[in-house]
Amino acid sequence: MAAGIIVLAAFFATVSYLCYYRAISEIGASKSMALNVTYAAWAIVFTVVILRDTSVITPVTVICSVVVIVCGIFAAADFKELFAKRK
Repeated sequence: MAAGIIVLAAFFATVSYLCYYRAISEIGASKSMALNVTYAAWAIVFTVVILRDTSVITPVTVICSVVVIVCGIFAAADFKELFAKRK
């Protein structure tokens, strides 16, 4: 059982790094880093969805997760492009 969990964790870690390095080549290092730090919030979401462990859902974790994701998106966004008036 433990070996299967380790293999599964290694697989997801590999996929995560591949996606991260692909994001670096596509959108640049600073924007990729801003989005990469949102893993803390996604870990809570995946814990609930995959492991069905709802004990991690507390007001503090929900607020912190939302703040991490929103701030990561804001840090990665191009505000001139985001709020530009379209002609």
